Order: sequence, then structure tokens, then C-alpha cells
Amino acid sequence: MQRIDVAISLFAVMLLPSAALALDATHGTTSTQVSGISTGVIAPKIVNDGQLARRINTLTQTFPTVDEVLLTLQVDEKGQAKNVQIVKSVNPYLDAHVVEAVRQAHFQPATLNNRAISIDMDLTISLHP
Repeated sequence: MQRIDVAISLFAVMLLPSAALALDATHGTTSTQVSGISTGVIAPKIVNDGQLARRINTLTQTFPTVDEVLLTLQVDEKGQAKNVQIVKSVNPYLDAHVVEAVRQAHFQPATLNNRAISIDMDLTISLHP
């Protein structure tokens, strides 16, 4: 009985590398070619946050509230906000105005290896009068 267990264990060990290779092949990661070393992704930044802050302050003066609106958006290679969506809502009116203000904001785009890239990000806008 011990011989069978050992044989099955050895057979399983021989199959592991091929199973791992098959798994990697389904994910497209079997290439051993090394590309350039990355400097890492540098996150996007709002270029003129004073303008965005003024718009948000105008909203909170009209509708006094203390809360946060959580957004998800994509900042493209040109620094434009795209696909702005509400994740945490305050109310539909304020949400719509916050989304519009963020769409009009300009960002310094994210970079990878010193090149501008499009990236998804979360953004929290704090509302307070």
C-alpha cells in the first residue's frame, strides 16, 4: 500500500509544473521575456483644486450639509475626467452638481515610466458649509 501512495505522490509532483504552466497559459503569463523596469505609477492630481473647491463651496452654501460624496472616475492621458460615477451619494441634486464640477476639473494625468496614462481612481469630495 505504501508503494501506491508514494507513486501517486510522485506522479502528482510531476504534474504540478505542467498544471502551473497550463494555468499560466490561460492567463497569458507564460512569457519569460523581460520588459523594461518600471518607475511605478504616479497618481493623477487635480491641477486647479481651488476652482473645484469654489464650486463645491457654492453648492454647500446653497444646501448646507456636512457629508462626503465618493466618486469613481477615469482620468485620461490628457487629464480629463471621464466616466464619473457616484459611489456614495448625498442626494441627487448635490450629486449631479459634484459630478459636473469634477467633469470640468483638469487633472495632471497619471504617469508610468514618465509617460501619461489613463487610470481609474476614487475621489472623495467633502461637503461642509
